[in-house]
Amino acid sequence: MICPGVTDTLLHTMINFVKGVGRLKHQIYREHIIPVMNKFLLTSLITIILVISLFRGVIGVEEDVRPFCPLKTVIMTGEGPRALIVFGENAAQMDVEASELIADYIISFNGEVRILNASMVTQSDLEGNHLIVVGGPVANQLSRTINETSRFSMFLGEDGWYLRVNASPGGTWGGRFEAGIVGAMPNPWNENYTLIYVAGINRYATLASAKELVELGESKDYWAVVVLNRQGLPLPLRSYKIYRPPPPPPELSFLNVTKEGEVPSGVIRVWVITQNDTGWYIIRGAEEDEFPLNGTYNAFYLENNVNQSRALGLGDNVSIFLGIYLNGNSYPLEAPEPWTWAEVRYNSLYTNFTLFAGDGYLRKDELVPIPWTGERAYLQVEALEPDGRFELAVFEYLGGMLMGTDLVRLNLSVSRSGSFDISPGPDGSPTVIKFQIPSYSVTEEWVRLDLMIDYGPQPDHSLNLTDTGEVGDDVNPWNDVGLLIEAQGGKLWVVRTQRILVPFCEGLVKDSLV
Repeated sequence: MICPGVTDTLLHTMINFVKGVGRLKHQIYREHIIPVMNKFLLTSLITIILVISLFRGVIGVEEDVRPFCPLKTVIMTGEGPRALIVFGENAAQMDVEASELIADYIISFNGEVRILNASMVTQSDLEGNHLIVVGGPVANQLSRTINETSRFSMFLGEDGWYLRVNASPGGTWGGRFEAGIVGAMPNPWNENYTLIYVAGINRYATLASAKELVELGESKDYWAVVVLNRQGLPLPLRSYKIYRPPPPPPELSFLNVTKEGEVPSGVIRVWVITQNDTGWYIIRGAEEDEFPLNGTYNAFYLENNVNQSRALGLGDNVSIFLGIYLNGNSYPLEAPEPWTWAEVRYNSLYTNFTLFAGDGYLRKDELVPIPWTGERAYLQVEALEPDGRFELAVFEYLGGMLMGTDLVRLNLSVSRSGSFDISPGPDGSPTVIKFQIPSYSVTEEWVRLDLMIDYGPQPDHSLNLTDTGEVGDDVNPWNDVGLLIEAQGGKLWVVRTQRILVPFCEGLVKDSLV
């Protein structure tokens, strides 16, 4: 029996559970190791953007970083938005242009702004203003303090300058790429104010970073953007996504259910789960279209009973995952931009699962993240010619380094389908992604693209992408939760949360309640 009543945080409503059908043979949630390699742009211009969203109160978010936007709000004072922009005493003309670009943007929303050379800045200037420091440590003496004390630092390597972001997600960039940073932190001279760092390993990257600050000025909660461009060429502006840290396990709210049998005095709200059986469970009396668990889930998977948990060192707990079940052989997923629909399908005849992302709109020369790769793998249409010549580039990137590229060539007058690989993850096998082009326009330079990943026959009728031995672990359809789905009795059963440990209290409730 289960008794979260032994802790205040788990004293929720009494629920009687009925054992669901079936068990899974694979362990659901192993160590969270789903490294996905990224592919990036290797043409004359490369822009790589790492965007991180700050969530106050979330464990793991560092206190020494702050959001730099909305900029009008960040630099707000009692007299309105106000900031001091400081470029370096050894600044290149592009650093001055970057400062003026930011100043013009602040003026556009009626902000007050001053621009000073670092050699002219006084101690009272540093202590009495929101600061925007432009230029790296070579050009700007203030940047040397930032370099030594913040999570954003630049250092000289064997082949040139590098940028390091010491945060999660972070990394190191430089070498043949021109790296720049827009990052915010408490003003080290007065923490009542914010310091925004706009710098690059050279003048081109600094100017590119200033453009990003202006472009993101009205956004929300970004605290770091890394910009890479190549050979000083202008930075094209394009869309990108916010990085969100892994969500905590959900807070659970359960239904009140009429008591059955005897419950010890003073204990009126308990979980009741059979002690030994693992597998899927549903809630007694709940209709299929009801979601009584937190309004989101209608099933749960019992991974380890108490004896198994004890053997694994998890203490006197059982481990569960919340999920859903539904009739049919397809389950809709949130469509990643620029695709308009996505789903996973099960074919009962061949016992295989297939992941789809459909009707993606790709313009020529636009860099687009491949769905479910954590924005570490990218596609770009590089050729779309009247004679039918079509070229689709695939880029993979890992740990701040470009790991490789692939190029798929088609003659669209002959064939509109092809495939490419994502580099192997822990299972040692690459994931093959097939694509089709339902329609395209040569004159307007766009294609419609459908993607498909076929995981092949699954003898146990389940697909476990959290299993490092499962082919296909190179994509992750549900961010940091992973994907486990099982076909059973004409229904699909889907895990939708991280592991949750529930305290076990032996003998609290009689077996008649189960």
